[in-house]
Amino acid sequence: MKIADIQKYPVGYRFGGCSFTVKTTKKTWQLADKTWIHQVVLMDETGEMYADVKIGKYNPLVRGQEIRLVVCEIQKDEKQGTKIYVCQFEKATAIGEPPRAMDFPGGEPLNVVRGKIKCWLAAAKVQAGATIEQQYEYVRDPMLAKIIDEIMNG
Repeated sequence: MKIADIQKYPVGYRFGGCSFTVKTTKKTWQLADKTWIHQVVLMDETGEMYADVKIGKYNPLVRGQEIRLVVCEIQKDEKQGTKIYVCQFEKATAIGEPPRAMDFPGGEPLNVVRGKIKCWLAAAKVQAGATIEQQYEYVRDPMLAKIIDEIMNG
């Protein structure tokens, strides 16, 4: 369901199962029962609409975040016109796992392996009191490239 479809329904209509992006975040306030409401503007490719999202504990939404509406209702507001009151929602999470070495034909690409080795060596070199410039010098040092080649070639 898209925002253009939602705007056609009457006040009091309950729905769920659609995903939107948080365009902007407005104010947050606490109700008497200690739950928090976050006022946001939700958007998709068909338009945008105000929404009051019940976030439970104080964990506000952020701009650009994807949320999936589970239980919500269309309400009328004097200032904003028609808006959505969201009772339950889910935050979007990453789908699947990152690629593993066995996902690549012939193993992990060599530039990825070189990057991992460089990262491990740089992390091992971090010392208390060292400046950022000193750490960058170590990472840019041509000797580090020779060490990586030696580790990769044996």
